[in-house]
Amino acid sequence: MAERIKGVDISAWQEGIPFDEIKKAGVRFAIIRAGCGKNKDGQLDKFVAECKKYGIKYGFYWYSYALTVDRAKEEAEACTSVIKQYDPDYPVYYDIEDKSQIGQLTTRTRTDMCHAFCDVVRKAGYTAGIYANPSWFNNYLYKSELVDEYEIWLAHWTENPDVPSRYNYNQKVWKWGLDHIAGYGIDGDISFHDYDLSKADESKSEPEKKPAAIIPAIIEIGDEVNFKGGYHYGSSTATTAVGGKRTAGRARVQNIAPNAPHCYALTPVQGGSNVYGWVDADLVEPIEETPDTLQLGDRVMVNNGAKDYKGRSLASFVYKTVYTVMQTGCGVAPDYIVIGLNGSVTAAVKAENLRKQ
Repeated sequence: MAERIKGVDISAWQEGIPFDEIKKAGVRFAIIRAGCGKNKDGQLDKFVAECKKYGIKYGFYWYSYALTVDRAKEEAEACTSVIKQYDPDYPVYYDIEDKSQIGQLTTRTRTDMCHAFCDVVRKAGYTAGIYANPSWFNNYLYKSELVDEYEIWLAHWTENPDVPSRYNYNQKVWKWGLDHIAGYGIDGDISFHDYDLSKADESKSEPEKKPAAIIPAIIEIGDEVNFKGGYHYGSSTATTAVGGKRTAGRARVQNIAPNAPHCYALTPVQGGSNVYGWVDADLVEPIEETPDTLQLGDRVMVNNGAKDYKGRSLASFVYKTVYTVMQTGCGVAPDYIVIGLNGSVTAAVKAENLRKQ
């Protein structure tokens, strides 16, 4: 069973949060925002000092506004400059999720920006990682180039650390939702690997190729999935395919044979693939259901008097602020919308309680 280590991620938005209470709450690591764009986070030095004081492991993330590969390199240089005095236990993550990077850039450019940032971080002697949510990995990045090359920190809210994300990008750290510690709303994370990347051990000064901690994606009988296209077979153990390649598209899981060569039995759905038989696991991926009216990166405001997704009251200032949509959909709840500012989560609310700006 994979190790589960409690953590948080923090930035200047959590200024004043008591680290003694964080420690008492069982937190063993913190991912600290080192900065955004080309600017240092104002709480960086204090947060690192507090982590050291209370024996909490730490890593860093850098929120990106870059629109070119060269600008991504400049952000990485700014990042490594402000953290050069520190010896993090966890990786240094590139946080790529800004709305401007969706409309103005190609998938190729976004992915090259990730490579550029991580290359600078590695050359500075740190372990590099990528922070993104499933929508970004599936729609805005060439994930096949990233998930086996860098450490992955997945942002996918399920509102409960005991309800696992159904997505598998070889992530070793997972942001599950909003935790509550000492009266603060704070992003909650789970690490499936006890990182110890301190450069004090010279053997760790170069990036290591470690086996990824595989967190199984949850695909169940009856689910609609995305079939990537390829051959299907008459049984889960057959050696000869039936007919030619099947087209890519949606399909439904009819049966599952764990550990078999062809472990998913798929049937067609209207307007989807023509697959009808057993297929290989790497040809199947879960589908994240999203609302029709709201998309990742949209700017929104909360309707006056609306509550969060669990029916809890929101602070009065929430109704006066323009937020960014950070996640759309959660499992079978397509109306579940996570909103936030500058990469920090504010709340999860129902889609019907938001209006576009």
